[in-house]
Amino acid sequence: MTFSIEYTVRSSFFVGVDYLRFSAYAVGGLFRRPLYLRELLHQCDVIGVGSLWLSIGIGAFIGIIMPLHLLGLLPSGTVHDLPSVIGSVTIREIGPTLTAVILAGRLSAGIAAELASMKVTEEVDALRAMGVDVTKSLVTTKLVASVIMLPLLIFLVDIVAILGSWVIIGIPLGVDLHFYINAAVFDLSHRDMGLAIAKALVSGFIVATVGCYCGLRAYGGTVGIARSATQGVVSAGILILIFDVFFTHILTPVGV
Repeated sequence: MTFSIEYTVRSSFFVGVDYLRFSAYAVGGLFRRPLYLRELLHQCDVIGVGSLWLSIGIGAFIGIIMPLHLLGLLPSGTVHDLPSVIGSVTIREIGPTLTAVILAGRLSAGIAAELASMKVTEEVDALRAMGVDVTKSLVTTKLVASVIMLPLLIFLVDIVAILGSWVIIGIPLGVDLHFYINAAVFDLSHRDMGLAIAKALVSGFIVATVGCYCGLRAYGGTVGIARSATQGVVSAGILILIFDVFFTHILTPVGV
């Protein structure tokens, strides 16, 4: 039993180091030519536009569910504080984290399955034989597109969530939309916005690099493709939650 635990820890350590090396090489692709702009735009379309309706659905879910729960939790006479609470919690925590975890289920799995299928059918080896920089063309483009598009999708989720909460509680109470939005963002500081942006950027980085890492290390035919997709979703989700805890509890001072 002890040997099994030690082997698992050791294997996880080496996988983590290999993932960091892989990610560093992918980032290094930003400084190598060619640029693959067409592939980059294609990936922005796949990652961003392809996740548009899912992001709107996530925002609508947050905007509808959160007010219904908070109405029963806030003390009587504090309903006017509800927009501020919803805006703060959504933008600082629920919007970036929930959106990233859910989108990881779509994006990391899709990226891993795509690259795994290319790996097991030897398309990756063929590209290398043709002199193509596989990491630059297949990984760096996805990384850049994910880092660009995921913050935009999270911003969209935040907007839809606030608008959805206004529909649920603002309209029945006769609150003007402009006043409601101002109340929702009034208590947010530059630190809060910076943390939200940092979470979004790191999540985009994790979604792309984990999906690519799992996909390019696939083996075992079609079974390997399914395994890589599963590993991509699980690993990306865990890493996103770990970094969320880090940003929230380490970088946010107590009492803020």
